[in-house]
Amino acid sequence: MPHFGLIPEDIPLQEELMLRAKLHVRGGRVRMKRHNVADAIAAFYDAFVSAMQSRVLEYKQETPDLDDERRLFDTLREKNIITKFEVEDFRKLQQLLEMAFSQSISQEEFSSFSNQYETVMYELGVLPIKEDELPDEQSVTL
Repeated sequence: MPHFGLIPEDIPLQEELMLRAKLHVRGGRVRMKRHNVADAIAAFYDAFVSAMQSRVLEYKQETPDLDDERRLFDTLREKNIITKFEVEDFRKLQQLLEMAFSQSISQEEFSSFSNQYETVMYELGVLPIKEDELPDEQSVTL
């Protein structure tokens, strides 16, 4: 896991989730460079979900169901936090994750989707990542 041992235990959940998202994007990039596409996509997907959870916590008065990914997505679309990443893009990302789990995906298949992915990660506040805001990488987490 790209975040193992790197997230302080005493930070609020919202900050923890955003830090987790950033660490997973960084870890996903490292994995993609190593051509470990399935693990990279899993890290990117986890980053997306963690970022959605973090952002929903900003706007919800009551504690939302953080495990309902579609509800998180719909809530952030309603709040105009996610505006350029459509339902079809969300489905495509889920499909890429399924393909990654079945080990039937190539780097090119994700590369054709990477612009949409980066767009939503900017909207969610994960990107750009400033390296000085993240703990140093540890080889055990990569």
